[in-house]
Amino acid sequence: MIITKKSFFRIILYLVISIVIFFLTLNNSTSFDIVVCRILAMILFFYCITKGSFEDTIFNPYYFFSLVPLSLSLYSSNVSTYYLNDLNISTWVIALTNIFAFLVGLGLTSRKRYSDVYIDYAGIETYKSLVNDSIILFLLGRIPSIYEMITGNSFFLTSIMQLFTYGAIVCAMKSKNKTIIAAITVLLVGSMLMSSINKTSVLFLAMTYGISYYCFYVESERQKRNMMALIVVFSIFFIFILFPLKDYMTGGTSISGFFSSDLTSTFKYYESRINWSGNKLLYMPYMYFVQAWNNLQYVIETQNTRTYGLWILKPLIGYFQLDGGLESFYTLTSYSSFNTFTYITVFFKDFGYWFSWIGSFLLGGFVGRVYKHKLLLSNSALDLACYSLTACATLEMFFSNHFFMQSYPFTILIIMFIYKKCRNALRK
Repeated sequence: MIITKKSFFRIILYLVISIVIFFLTLNNSTSFDIVVCRILAMILFFYCITKGSFEDTIFNPYYFFSLVPLSLSLYSSNVSTYYLNDLNISTWVIALTNIFAFLVGLGLTSRKRYSDVYIDYAGIETYKSLVNDSIILFLLGRIPSIYEMITGNSFFLTSIMQLFTYGAIVCAMKSKNKTIIAAITVLLVGSMLMSSINKTSVLFLAMTYGISYYCFYVESERQKRNMMALIVVFSIFFIFILFPLKDYMTGGTSISGFFSSDLTSTFKYYESRINWSGNKLLYMPYMYFVQAWNNLQYVIETQNTRTYGLWILKPLIGYFQLDGGLESFYTLTSYSSFNTFTYITVFFKDFGYWFSWIGSFLLGGFVGRVYKHKLLLSNSALDLACYSLTACATLEMFFSNHFFMQSYPFTILIIMFIYKKCRNALRK
């Protein structure tokens, strides 16, 4: 890592941002111990964004994971004494320990050395093969919809089959065939508009298109800056439009009515329970941004039993349909209707207070290996699709444990591996 004049000023900028955030949240600390913990959280946040700035791509796991220590730093029970409790020192310690362990695992496995060579996981990808793959993968991803349209019944592998769609997107983007790209995009957006707005699905698509565009189209520094600006615009759209739109449509109302209504009326139920002096459109995103830490503390205090690795094995158990009798082990009770659980919660359930860091270290190692081998060392479209969903799961780690759901991201690694094997065998 070479520190140039440009990178030096960038580090100074990040340091100033971190210090400003710390002082803005200082009055949320109830004791000297909490002040120290908040400083440590800001140091971890500063490390993430600084380390991320030296990576080869802006779509790196350090930037995505930085939301975890940032959400911890911004936690304040002053916002709502009804929904948010003061975090005790034990909650801060387990959170900081697990964040640090994840970063250690990530750093040990994501490092790209000079001795590393390009690894061709998917075989030679020509223009013709990319176009064919994009069509085949898209059709595979549409099987659940076609099945439901014909029979009227749900397809039992819907969540798995739909993952082929993201491989189709990346293959189309890499082929640079405008007709295929436009057709897939129109069909996906049309399908989404005809159903309920799902924030995670939008994030999946945005991440897949964004990473694909960055890898296959962005070459100059100016294009990189434009890409950063586009990410900022999408983030604003996600927070101010998509987030309230999802809650608005939950009541059965239409998209058109959303733009002609009082956007804050959806949240009036919470106004008497949340002390928020800023923009009202931000307090619901804030609650989801920080609530997982309160739920972690609630699980530690009220559900202090062990599952001894069952959460880590959950995807594997689900593949073999053996999770039916284990539902009670996978039940987590939240403190309130904000039922978000950070990844640390499941590691606490598996390994307890003192050994939860083991799971975080292993998870960091997994994300690092996917980042290195599917993005940094491979230019395969199918590998890039795998990293895109891993990136989504990493981005949402501050309030979710998507790594231990059967739908993704382990699953896309498996199905893309099987697809590559079958495709390459047919080509011989």
